[in-house]
Amino acid sequence: MAVSGGAGDSLLGTARAAGVDVFLTADLRHHPASEFVETGGPALIDATNGHRMALAAQRGVHPHSGGR
Repeated sequence: MAVSGGAGDSLLGTARAAGVDVFLTADLRHHPASEFVETGGPALIDATNGHRMALAAQRGVHPHSGGR
C-alpha cells in the first residue's frame, strides 16, 4: 500500500512503479484516476477531506489536533 497525505495525482506513476496493490490518497481528478485504473494501475482509494473529517468526528478527534 502506498499513501499520500494530499492530492495524489502527481504520484500515480510512482505508485504503479512501486508495485503496490493499493494507493490511498485524496482529491483525485476523475480523468487521471480512471485512465490510471484502466491501464492496470493499483486499486485507488480516494479519501476526500470531507470523509476524513467525518471519520475524525465519529472518533471524537478534532481533525487538526494531531489526534488529540
